[in-house]
Amino acid sequence: MKQLTCLVMLLLVGIPSLAHAQRWAGIIDRSRAVDWSAGNQGIAGGIPNRTTICATLNPGATAAQINAAIAACPANQVVFLNAGTYNITGLNFGSKNNVTLRGAGPDRTFLKFNGADGCGGFAGDVCIKGEDVLAQTWPGHAPEEVGHFHVWTGGYAQGSTQITVDSTASLSVGMTIVLDQLDDATDTGGVLISHASTRVLENISTGRVGRGQTQWVRITAINGLTLTITPGVYMPNFRASQLPQIWWAQGPTLNGIEEMSLDHSGSSAIDAGMSGVVFWNTTQCWVKNVRSIKSGRNHVWLVQASRSEIRDNYFTGADKPGASLNYGIDFYMGGDSLVINNVFQHVTSSLLPGTTSGDILAYNFSRDQPYSSPDYMQIAVNTHDLGNLMLLVEGNQTNTFTMDLFHGAGHLNTVFRNHLSGQDVGQTTNTSVINLFAYNRFVNVVGNVLGTAGYHTNYQDCVNGSGCATGNGTDNRSIYVVGFSASGDSNAGCCPYDDLVRTTMLRWGNYDTVTGTVRFVTSEVPGAFPFVNANPIPPQTLPASFFLAAKPSWWGTPWGVPNWPAVGPDVTGGNVAGVGGRVWKNPARLCWENMANDPAYPTNVKVFNARTCYTSSASPAPSSPTAFQVQ
Repeated sequence: MKQLTCLVMLLLVGIPSLAHAQRWAGIIDRSRAVDWSAGNQGIAGGIPNRTTICATLNPGATAAQINAAIAACPANQVVFLNAGTYNITGLNFGSKNNVTLRGAGPDRTFLKFNGADGCGGFAGDVCIKGEDVLAQTWPGHAPEEVGHFHVWTGGYAQGSTQITVDSTASLSVGMTIVLDQLDDATDTGGVLISHASTRVLENISTGRVGRGQTQWVRITAINGLTLTITPGVYMPNFRASQLPQIWWAQGPTLNGIEEMSLDHSGSSAIDAGMSGVVFWNTTQCWVKNVRSIKSGRNHVWLVQASRSEIRDNYFTGADKPGASLNYGIDFYMGGDSLVINNVFQHVTSSLLPGTTSGDILAYNFSRDQPYSSPDYMQIAVNTHDLGNLMLLVEGNQTNTFTMDLFHGAGHLNTVFRNHLSGQDVGQTTNTSVINLFAYNRFVNVVGNVLGTAGYHTNYQDCVNGSGCATGNGTDNRSIYVVGFSASGDSNAGCCPYDDLVRTTMLRWGNYDTVTGTVRFVTSEVPGAFPFVNANPIPPQTLPASFFLAAKPSWWGTPWGVPNWPAVGPDVTGGNVAGVGGRVWKNPARLCWENMANDPAYPTNVKVFNARTCYTSSASPAPSSPTAFQVQ
């Protein structure tokens, strides 16, 4: 027995991904997920509560004065904006690190923008930007090849925390670097990262050209040509044949925006591509307890930004004629961000992951996604670019989850304990609940509550891509639409139907309103494919969370403390009708439902302050879920 114990310990040391049990252990195979409980997403150790104020400004202060205060502020201190209204142009943090811009609360400090900061081409009303280095070959920006890359020569195994490179010139401990490799030239029937014309609807690269698979990591040690990195390698398909490399672009860290309202209606224009807040080449920057009103292209734009944290905010407003481009959080490039406990209202797409990996999108509430066609239900959670990988979508309450093919597909994302109704504000087209376009493979759908009783009538539309009656509308009333390369159950001219989307998908323990059952169906547990192991038949009990050890402290509200977990096959007595008691409204949803309309705005804006929406609650260990029989 002693020898066996030693052997197991040696194996654990040799395989970093097995060093401790993941919260999804036994449910999802380790080749299909990463350890979201390790604390690698968002701000390390949580958003700092800085108490020393370096400067206090009052209404009437100009953008130049606020920018100057930020520039002069010592590390780990606060530029404080007193209550009142500030009519200003765009703000820019410059090269500062470790500074918080804080107001007196989003119901007391109001910033009304009448012009944006250029932000190096990614115009925004608040700009936090690092080096002018962009992965893409855009005019006016330095390509990363200019002294910013090395060849990655070894340490490709999933979970590896040590990699070798051909040179360590310009590298130092603490730097954030990006791992990438060449796109796949051929489809081997497994993981496929490709911008080929037969695998993407519109070829707009958001990684380095021809290198759409990325991961942002930090160097913790350098020994010769060996880099120790954290977190370890996420994907199972990094390999020498794809000529892996590392590259980098440095920028500000630990800057935050807190406790204020940002009104972009006098500044940001959708056609100009302007945004509310831009993080470009940043690490560990945040937005917390902010009300953001009527931004342009995005409320928050993450451009090569890693470990960002967007928490406890309210994003609202797309009241511009023909609006079809107004995103909440646009994960343009980056990774390991945490977007949690936010309210999105009247935003075209609330969460838009692009070329990004490892992010957590959790416990958000979204409703009323407007679109230029009023009967078309726009998607609240929508992956939209090549190389969205190993994301965790947990505990959200909204209309639908879609992985499209417009700018490329993603892989190995996990959808856990969400309430996805497939309904919003009365639309009848594009109302499927989970829609996975072609080449979006190895998706894990576990423990969700899906659909609307009396509206959705099909479990899965057009299984194997055959038997579809064009225009019959069944795709709009289906829980799952998978494998097609265009919206609904149709294919684009570029790209054929891909049945591997269905056969590589893990579906387990989901309740749907079509069958009216919790499904533990072994035929919906996938086998082995290139780079990805066969998934074991999971148990019929599920943890409360795949990344939280216990109920979070902010889970309470003045209108009640929701059950923990709030959504799932094992939940009972919920306060959302039509799903058999399996859904309790989460705190963000309760907050939105109980916020008063703001009389200063004609429509779609409410008074908000997270401090009055969320209250501390005890955090007992989750109770044991109920086991269900295989159906």
